Amino acid sequence: MTMDTKEQLDALKDIREMMSRSARFISLSGMSGIVIGMLAISFGIYLHFLVQYFNVINGTSYDYCSLIFNDGVIRVNLLVHYGLLALALLGLSVAVSIWFTARKAKKIGENIWDDSARRVVVNMFVPLVVGGLVCLTFLYHLQLYFIAPLMLIFYGFALFNTSKYTVGEIRSLGLINMVLGLLALLFVHYGLFIWTFGFGLMHIVYGVWMYKKYDASN
Repeated sequence: MTMDTKEQLDALKDIREMMSRSARFISLSGMSGIVIGMLAISFGIYLHFLVQYFNVINGTSYDYCSLIFNDGVIRVNLLVHYGLLALALLGLSVAVSIWFTARKAKKIGENIWDDSARRVVVNMFVPLVVGGLVCLTFLYHLQLYFIAPLMLIFYGFALFNTSKYTVGEIRSLGLINMVLGLLALLFVHYGLFIWTFGFGLMHIVYGVWMYKKYDASN
């Protein structure tokens, strides 16, 4: 291979890398995954002990869903409590993701809101909105056991759908969450534990992997 040919191949390789970089949103931070996972685990642990505390005080044996709705009785205060906690978790997760992403984008000199970022948001937003509406429909019909599995499935689908526009590792995370969601549909009484495993531990594992692969070297 001549020197000119080698230089041309190197130039083509550089061009391909630049095109791939411009087409993909690479500012996702592993630290955001770690923090979000820790928040999700904290949420799951809190709900678990909240249910256990209620059972000890009242001498009952409810799980996290039957505690809210059982024998035709709806505990609206607990339902609102669950909802407010879920909204707080969602808000904190979004804020953490935006903050770490903006910090990483600034560090590597990438625009946080370019065409690739918009594609990521759109492809993630649509499945999440549809999934949220489906979950609200099940909530309306008081089919509470199916909400946690559906959250995992639609979130996993959103990640899988978005992976072609950003780092490929989130494809695996999406598939894992979809599988966990299907598993939670089979074992609905363990939905909270499976949800905590998917949104919590798997986010931490993914975040550590991403941090070591992409963030630590920058």
